[in-house]
Parts: sequence; C-alpha cells; structure tokens
Amino acid sequence: MQSRILFSSSRQAITVNETSTSDSIAGDGVLSAEQWRAEASRLFGPDPLRWRFVCPSCGHVAAVEDWKNAGAKDTQAAFSCVGRYIGADDSRTFRKEGGPCTYAGGGLIRLNPVAVRHEDGAITHVFAFAGATTAAAA
Repeated sequence: MQSRILFSSSRQAITVNETSTSDSIAGDGVLSAEQWRAEASRLFGPDPLRWRFVCPSCGHVAAVEDWKNAGAKDTQAAFSCVGRYIGADDSRTFRKEGGPCTYAGGGLIRLNPVAVRHEDGAITHVFAFAGATTAAAA
C-alpha cells in the first residue's frame, strides 16, 4: 500500500493511504484532489490542521490537529477514527453514538464515504467533512 500526500500545511504534511487504483464509483462520485482541497478550504479555511471530519462508524468529529495531538501517523487523519490513538474502547465502533471509536478505514469493512482521485489516478477513500452538505460528503 502506497501513501500519497492529500493535503499539507506549513506545519505538517498530511498523507493518506492509497486504498484503490481503480475508479469503483460510477459517474462523478469521485472528487479530484484539487476539488477536495478546495471544498475543505471553503468549509474550514486554508489551514489543513483545522479541517474537520466525521467518523463514518461512530459519528465523532475531529480536526486534523486532533489526530496530530493524539500521536497518530499522518496517514491516519480522515482515514481512521482518532479514538484509535486516544485509548477509546471498541464499544462505540459501528454504533453512530458519538464516539470516538476504534474504526480503521483500511479494514475489511470500509465505510469511508468520500473518494478522492489523486493526480496519478489512484483513489483514496476518506471521511466526509464535518457538517458537509455538499457533494463532497456524498
């Protein structure tokens, strides 16, 4: 599995794990990395550490800075719940009870709802933006 830079700030580059090399979502359900970054900036401002995401398993909302402060690898922001890195137990995983939980985006059950196509064509699936009501959350 290869990691790719999806967004960065002057303080930290954030990469995500490549989860697919083909477009498994039909039509326009895949955002380009440029579209995805533009939507994040529109919603939360230009600093990626302030961008917020919602875990598709438990509903917990976290900013990239939360993953960083929890000691998570940079590949885990918007990919696995921040609860994995702050000692959350497994009781809220897959329950949509507010979390945080221990969900991992690369596991057998992939819930990450947003597909982002990198410049080289690889697809990464990530969490939806918190509060997103646009196509980016579809």
